[in-house]
Amino acid sequence: MEKIEKIINSKAYTKVLEIVAKTKKLNILSDYYSTLLKIAEKNLNKSKLSIDDLNEVLTLDQCFVYYVLKKIEIIDGRVIEEEYPDGQEPDEDEKTVTTAVLGKSVTFIFDNMIEYYFIKNNPIELERYLKDIGIPNSKKYAKEICEVYNLSDNDCTNN
Repeated sequence: MEKIEKIINSKAYTKVLEIVAKTKKLNILSDYYSTLLKIAEKNLNKSKLSIDDLNEVLTLDQCFVYYVLKKIEIIDGRVIEEEYPDGQEPDEDEKTVTTAVLGKSVTFIFDNMIEYYFIKNNPIELERYLKDIGIPNSKKYAKEICEVYNLSDNDCTNN
């Protein structure tokens, strides 16, 4: 967990976090910091990547920030369809309603670093990773974030 905390407190991570927060006008939440670090550690373990792999994304790849910005633009604003087993669908008045977006966790850049690494270096493993961490519709989500990557890569090369 110390290695993850070291990345999150690094100048490079803080810089990306500040750029994204300022550009997208996000509130960055630091509540439940130790719990978020544990989740980040669990995700890192399931990814089977090293801290060096993620540091490479953060410090050597200028296009990473474009990916995060494009992902927020395309994916974060959509309504998520919830899945229920047949016969267990809730009534309309029981469905989850999101009333406000409170902000992003301080570790959300870390999660994006893992996705970005897989998309760029090992896309075949991306879906396995997403499934392992419990992302619903992991195959569909993998396809979506690969499309986001392609759009962000285009933005990055044109700037």
